[in-house]
Amino acid sequence: RFFGEQVTIEARVSNPIDHRVWEVADGKLFVIYDRGLDRGLREGEPLRVTGEVRPLERRVIEDELGIDIEDHFFDEPFLDDDVAVVAKDVARL
Repeated sequence: RFFGEQVTIEARVSNPIDHRVWEVADGKLFVIYDRGLDRGLREGEPLRVTGEVRPLERRVIEDELGIDIEDHFFDEPFLDDDVAVVAKDVARL
C-alpha cells in the first residue's frame, strides 16, 4: 500500500548484505542506497532511512541509480515479491 510513497523509517539492520544493500525489520524490507555507507554495517545497528517504497525490481532500480548490485544477491527466489526502500538519505542513530 505504500508503493511510490516517500517514507522515513527507523529500524535496526537485520542483515548487512553490503555497504549499499541491507535488510531491516527482521528481513521484511530491503534498503538500497546508491551512495552506500562509508563504513560497514553491523547487525542490530539502528538507522533512519528516508526514501521511496518500491517493488524490488533489480534491473529497474539499477538503471535508475546507475549502479550494479552483485548478482549473487538476486539469485534467491524469495526476492521475487520483496519490497525495498530506495533510500535518498540514511543516518546512523
